[in-house]
Amino acid sequence: MKQFLLLVLISILTFSSCQKKDIDCLTVLINDFEKLESCSESKVDEFDFNGKKVYLFDNSFCCCDYASDVYDSECKLLGFIGGISGNSMIEGEDFTSAKYVKTIWKK
Repeated sequence: MKQFLLLVLISILTFSSCQKKDIDCLTVLINDFEKLESCSESKVDEFDFNGKKVYLFDNSFCCCDYASDVYDSECKLLGFIGGISGNSMIEGEDFTSAKYVKTIWKK
């Protein structure tokens, strides 16, 4: 019985720490974005894209040539959209199919 409870406790701690890690890395990315990249119209939006949460660091209002980075929930850079090239492809899929969820940060 003790082993079972220990296993349950370890599982809970593991899953809760993974979720905290995701939040922490996004907080770091947002703080860096705010300090280094953003202007008064910058924002970070959450989208559902190909069945997973992704985050668009949108600074396209700062300059028409600026691209907006797209990160997954583990803070892995998936690519960028917009910019001078007008790119809309992320991981071989058109980002226009992404579903807006909410704005998680706005300057």
